[in-house]
Amino acid sequence: MIGVAWASSYYSYFEFDTTLKGQTRYYSADDIHMSCTTREKSGHNVNITTFTVKLYHDDIFDDFCGARTYPRVGYAQRDWSDVAWPNSKYYFQFSKAYDGVVLRSDNVHMWSN
Repeated sequence: MIGVAWASSYYSYFEFDTTLKGQTRYYSADDIHMSCTTREKSGHNVNITTFTVKLYHDDIFDDFCGARTYPRVGYAQRDWSDVAWPNSKYYFQFSKAYDGVVLRSDNVHMWSN
């Protein structure tokens, strides 16, 4: 029998126009991943096709773990490998240019392994 065991796995959604701080969650392993299918809910900017997702270790000082670029329209999965604090709490921060476009995803998956 073939299977996959997620050390920590969460499903969520987002909708934002410039920045959004995601919920702090516990991840038990040192490789953290996020996938989503994004669409432009309102507005459209043909010149800007991506947005940024940053990962932070939620501690006394929010330690920056790196940034990844995602498409504004379509599916993508990005990985943060060998984060320094396994068995700890993290949050994602979403950001994009202030251009009147609202981004939305109903199928955000965040997990560690």
